[in-house]
Amino acid sequence: MFGNVDSAGDVVQRGAFRKSIEAWEKSGNTLPILYGHDAKNPHMNVGGVVSMVEDDRGLKVHGKLDLETDTGAQVYRLVKGRRLSQLSFAYDEIRTRPVKGDPRLGSYKSLDELHVHEVSLVPVGANRETAVLAVKSEPTGPSVKAWEAYFTAAKFGPVAAPV
Repeated sequence: MFGNVDSAGDVVQRGAFRKSIEAWEKSGNTLPILYGHDAKNPHMNVGGVVSMVEDDRGLKVHGKLDLETDTGAQVYRLVKGRRLSQLSFAYDEIRTRPVKGDPRLGSYKSLDELHVHEVSLVPVGANRETAVLAVKSEPTGPSVKAWEAYFTAAKFGPVAAPV
């Protein structure tokens, strides 16, 4: 969220994500969605960012959770049940400046340019104004795992293409 002091005493400014978004879009890489910033445990890499934009309020992220993993499915249920409802992100500070005695916000560190490494779903974010805005329903029908189990159980062998 732009323009409010978070629990670390930081204020993210409009435009802080612009260069990071541009670099990410050019890279073609998937920015990970983690559970609780746990980058060391591959099971906590629960999805990927589909799109990121700055709007009037802050960084708006559209992501997709990996429902084919147990952890991804569990995190989906936590978010859907509103037991996990805030966001956070890991970043490098590219350009910052101290601000002293602002009449509205007091003293804080202004985050003017950031490079985002990951987005995390967390119980409580450093900026308490972050929120999951919407959660789509889980896809209906058999999952990939269910189809794999079906074909394995039915002992289908490799299928040869007609010559």
